Parts: sequence; structure tokens; C-alpha cells
Amino acid sequence: MRSLQLLGVTAALAVLSGACQNEPVGKDNNPFAGPSSDIKTPPPAPPPKPSGPPALLIDDIGAKVGFELIVLGKPDSAARLAKALGEVKSELEGKTVTLTVDRRAKLDWVTSYFAALEAIGVERITVKTDSRKDFPQELTFTPSKKLSDPKPCSVVAKVQEDRSTVVWRLSGGTATKHRKGFAGPDLTTTADSLERLGKGCPDSSTLFVAAAPVIDWGLTYDLAASGKALEKVKYDTFVLIESEPVAGRKVEP
Repeated sequence: MRSLQLLGVTAALAVLSGACQNEPVGKDNNPFAGPSSDIKTPPPAPPPKPSGPPALLIDDIGAKVGFELIVLGKPDSAARLAKALGEVKSELEGKTVTLTVDRRAKLDWVTSYFAALEAIGVERITVKTDSRKDFPQELTFTPSKKLSDPKPCSVVAKVQEDRSTVVWRLSGGTATKHRKGFAGPDLTTTADSLERLGKGCPDSSTLFVAAAPVIDWGLTYDLAASGKALEKVKYDTFVLIESEPVAGRKVEP
């Protein structure tokens, strides 16, 4: 009887031993096992899209619309700039946009950018440019097509190729010339003409600004900003003339 009991216990132990040998070894019962291949690492989340309108900029290399760089002065530059702005038209149309412009930027780059913004329906363009401490560091320009019936007596000011300045009326007539100063246009004497002609046209507070093609944007901006800094006459609307006007002749904005 005792022999039979021992035989039963032995058989039971053998069954248990076989079961343990057949049990699969995994992470739960093997401390040296690596991570299971069934665990999937989720892909990284995409970076959040920037909110608000894209940054608009012109430096001494080219233009930017958001993160897209357009090298200006190339045959396809205008088309590329128009395409880039067209893609964000819904964020800019009918609004006043901010455009940061380096002083060393070429004048035709700025006029091209203005024209492209005007084409998508921008209302006004606030330009940020470093200038003299006594001048505003930003100035809002109105696209020429947004003007309705500008007064013929409105004032036009231009920086000439030799860095002198000339001031006359939109309808044409005598242009007053001021020689260049030590480091650029003499904006102190130019201010005298801006005030005199401005007083003679009380129905207009618009100043039309232009420059010769060789003049960098910084000097053109300074001329416009000098009009904003006047005390005796207040100009509150500024227009950049896209095509170089001839001093003393009628200007078609």
C-alpha cells in the first residue's frame, strides 16, 4: 500500500515538472528578457503650426514670407513672391500688415513687395525700419490704388541720385532742391519745404515719397519719416511712388 502511495506522488511530481518545462519564458518570468516586440512606440507629434499672420521681411539678401525666402532681383522673383503671398492671402487681405525692412534693402525690392501686397488686397503696410532717434521707427504706408482722388496740391518729396532732395506738388510745378548733407540728404532744410508746401495744401495730409533707383531704402524711409516728425504740418498718409518721378513734373500715383 505504501509503495502505491509513493508511486502516485512520484507520478504527480513528474507531471508538474513537465508542465514547468513547457511553460514559455517571457518578460514576466525572466528578469533578463528584453522588451517585448509587441510594444509599439507612438510616432512623435508634429510641431504645432504657428498661429497668426506670417512674418513679412526684406533684408539685404531678399524677401521672406513666413519661413520662405525669396531671392529678389531674379527673373522669377516677382512670380515667386506673388505665389508665396497668394498662399497666405486669407490672412492678409483687407488688413494692415507689418513689413520689416533693412535699411540696406534695394528700393526696387521694397516697391516690388508693396506691389505684391497691394495685389492681394492689403489695406495698409506698416514698415519697421531703423532710423534716426528723432524719427519714428515705423511708418504706415497706403497703397496708391487705395487713394481716392488725391489733391493736386499734395506734396511730393524725392531723394535724388546724388542724395540731394527735391520737393514739389503732385500736379507739377517748381521743384525746390536741397543739397545733400554730410552723410546723406539734408533733411533739416528739406523740412522747411515740406512745411511750406504742406501749409499751402490744407485739404491734404498726404506725402508722396520717391527716390532714385540707386538709393537704398534707408534714406527713402528717412525722408518719409522726417515728414511724420514735423511740428508745424502734420502728414498722416504716406505713399511710396513705385516709378521714379521727374522733379517738377506731374505725378500719376
